[in-house]
Amino acid sequence: MNEFKGNDQDTKDVITLKDMKRSVDDFMAECKDQELSGNTLIKYERVARLLIDHLSRDHNDGDPVTKKDMIDWKTSLKHYEVKTQSDYVICANKFTRFCISRDIEDKQKCYLTLKNIKFQKTIQTDDDILTPNEIKRLKAAARKIGYDDVVLAIDIFVKS
Repeated sequence: MNEFKGNDQDTKDVITLKDMKRSVDDFMAECKDQELSGNTLIKYERVARLLIDHLSRDHNDGDPVTKKDMIDWKTSLKHYEVKTQSDYVICANKFTRFCISRDIEDKQKCYLTLKNIKFQKTIQTDDDILTPNEIKRLKAAARKIGYDDVVLAIDIFVKS
């Protein structure tokens, strides 16, 4: 690790592209020791290498990796589905924390940690919404069989 003095920080450990490249195998070994599933291992290695490939386009091996570089990488993921982007950011955060601390269990934010992407897990589609005509028919059917409490419940749900 190198010592780096940045504008908004005193002295802190920084990771270079070369350090990242050297860390992938150790990171994967630690992940295997954690008994992560095969698919998770594949994903972690793919994301680590994707990040390194992206950084290699603009950096020499000795260049420090900055938060701006990480944000640029995150932005480059926009062509993926939001869930995939979120998974990749989580994997990259775990990898960068490992590069700094050499501890796979480290939960502390490091200077390269990206903000997680929030997304809506369930999406309401137009198929889930009743039309006004369907609501009228439901209420009429409930009244016809004497379910006045169901009519009241329908009114409450529609107005909320």
